[in-house]
Amino acid sequence: MPGKIKKQIIIKQHPSEIIDHISESIPCSKIVATLLANRGIIDKHQLLKFIHSSVQNLQSPFGLKDIDLAVKRIIHALEKNENILIFGDYDVDGITATSMLLEFFKLLGMKIPEFYIPDRLKEGYGLQVYHVQNIAVPKHIHLIITVDNGSSSVDAVRYSKQLGIDVIITDHHEMPEVIPDAVAIVNPKQKECQSGLHYLSGAGVAFYLIIALRKALRDKDFWKYSKEPSLTSFYDLVALGTMADIVPLISENRILTLAGLQNIRQKNTRIGVDALLDVSKTKAEFTSSSDLVFKLAPRLNAAGRMAHARLAVELMTTWDTLKARDIADSLNQLNMQRKNYQEKILKEIREYLEIKQPRLLNKRTIVLASAGWHPGVVGIVASQLVELYARPVVLVSCEGADGRGSARSISGVSMYKALAACKHHFEKFGGHEMAGGFTIKTKNLSMFQSEFENFVRQHTAPEHFIPKCVVDYELNFSDITPSFIEDIEKLEPFGAHNPEPLFLTKSIRVEESVIVLGRHRKMVLSQEGSHFKNAMQFNCDNINDTSQQFEHVIFHLSWDRWKHEKKPLLILADAQSTSTDLSSLNIC
Repeated sequence: MPGKIKKQIIIKQHPSEIIDHISESIPCSKIVATLLANRGIIDKHQLLKFIHSSVQNLQSPFGLKDIDLAVKRIIHALEKNENILIFGDYDVDGITATSMLLEFFKLLGMKIPEFYIPDRLKEGYGLQVYHVQNIAVPKHIHLIITVDNGSSSVDAVRYSKQLGIDVIITDHHEMPEVIPDAVAIVNPKQKECQSGLHYLSGAGVAFYLIIALRKALRDKDFWKYSKEPSLTSFYDLVALGTMADIVPLISENRILTLAGLQNIRQKNTRIGVDALLDVSKTKAEFTSSSDLVFKLAPRLNAAGRMAHARLAVELMTTWDTLKARDIADSLNQLNMQRKNYQEKILKEIREYLEIKQPRLLNKRTIVLASAGWHPGVVGIVASQLVELYARPVVLVSCEGADGRGSARSISGVSMYKALAACKHHFEKFGGHEMAGGFTIKTKNLSMFQSEFENFVRQHTAPEHFIPKCVVDYELNFSDITPSFIEDIEKLEPFGAHNPEPLFLTKSIRVEESVIVLGRHRKMVLSQEGSHFKNAMQFNCDNINDTSQQFEHVIFHLSWDRWKHEKKPLLILADAQSTSTDLSSLNIC
């Protein structure tokens, strides 16, 4: 099969005076100064805040619109011993947000709320009238608190109000034109919210609610005769939710994620996270932001994708070591099932697009549907297809007359706006800039497909579909030293708005190459007498490629840790062979 579309390589450049200013302000090397400039971290205040991130610098929660109303209503519920329902979402962000609120209420020593996570496959996203009728009413709920959802639940909130059930919405998704008539909406994306915290995840918003609630209870002398709970135990949950939801790793997000990683590395975390580290073979003391994204989060997500997300909440809130181990083992198995489904669907779609219907690749979007696709994994496959074909992708899993769609976008194309333009075809929809989801009657699929393609055509130019590889710095192997890799690690956590640094180097020779575990290539590379003995190329499509020379390689640098030793590791992200066309290499 053809490989990835060839990317346009862009090497960032900055005036020398900016680099000199940064390197003198911290101080640091010219290369590290360039990495910081590439991330827009230039003035001394920004630099010090970035390098010395501290929870002491967290912004006050009381700038969030309606948070005072939310706190007031929750305290009333506590004082009146009312029944509370925490209504979460089935992804990692929703799971961690739900777990935080549950744990905080337990720390209060008062009535523990009910919690409910909808079934991803049977119920879909968000609070609905169905949930009020069948969950809240039978349990005699007085107050519903949503986490990581609710901003679009107009009908459910209206119905709750008619029954005398109050609703507090905590969310971070885009706000619709018509907003729910809730007691309070704590969503930093509201136009009227002046907090500037629009980048928070759902877990971040829930954590801020907890900060505000603890402060209000302190003011009421709630802990006059007992110990006020520390919130440090929540950092690991905020870090997981933040990293998994791919929100910008800036300001509060960076501070909280770094604090969560420090807790994990110091083995000061919950039993459930310990169990996940064990089953994913991740050493706590070396846990990185990529470990949260690629090892822990997929296993938590597997609960909602393949079974039920309640399992993941139970894992995050249990204090029973044996139970945690059993649940973590179950999630590990579910994650392996998820991978198998994912690989099967991806292979089927690639064969269809590249062999059976290549004309479809002349369009600016990919919209495909099938009754044979597991709805819990199509979103992941859509992301892989965006990476392969560099255009917005929508995959719809169909069952009878109904379809459930997952959408992923490219930079410069708002998926939320694209879906909103087609909303008359949906039963319901939601999302944000880069991703979205919806339910649709299958009879409307062809009309949606046409309108979605037209919207993207009208709002894009050809250059939108040229994938770009933004490189931080061009260096030589002789520039790579242990202290340089240490400096790179200090820039963690990596993620959106603070990507893991990418480097480019030219004229590389492959001295040795061996295939590991059937799909990874381990190499020894050389450049003008300098050798790099530990280079890896993961998940290669074309494992039979025998190129001996690269015009350039683009790569990440980190430590390869084993037992008590560590050595430099080069991970190939892209490459240009001198002997083989890049389209057949598919170096990932």
